[in-house]
Amino acid sequence: MLDITNNFINPDKCNFLINFFKDHIDLIKSHHTTKALNLSDRKLLPDLQTELNLAVEGRGVEIDWCEIVQWPTWSFQPFHYDFASKETKLTSVVNLNEDFEGGNTMFIDGTIIAPKKGRIIFFDGVKELHRVTQVTKGERYTLAIWYK
Repeated sequence: MLDITNNFINPDKCNFLINFFKDHIDLIKSHHTTKALNLSDRKLLPDLQTELNLAVEGRGVEIDWCEIVQWPTWSFQPFHYDFASKETKLTSVVNLNEDFEGGNTMFIDGTIIAPKKGRIIFFDGVKELHRVTQVTKGERYTLAIWYK
């Protein structure tokens, strides 16, 4: 199950989230080749929370874990499954920018999703083997969300 929606988050909100990440450098944790700001223990913007809830309405899930992720040049993620918690059922990734090279989302079946600012991708990260190709220029920013 792969579900893609363009313009899910408007460009201003994407920029706000990138700046929010940069403004909270002291809370950022390194993870593999990336840096992540956990939003799970912070209240998301009410309108963003509403948008996400509407997007998963009828899927029987709720947000379990949410983070803004910075993918510096040369960062990547090898093929993997998502297990944010033992209850993880669904994954989504929102691309917050597109002024970089590389950083495609790729599935084991060869499907490649190029980053587009504001685009959200929903998929079953527990069952669908996927990876992020190497960022070769610039920095990729995403809003990664796992649902239970």
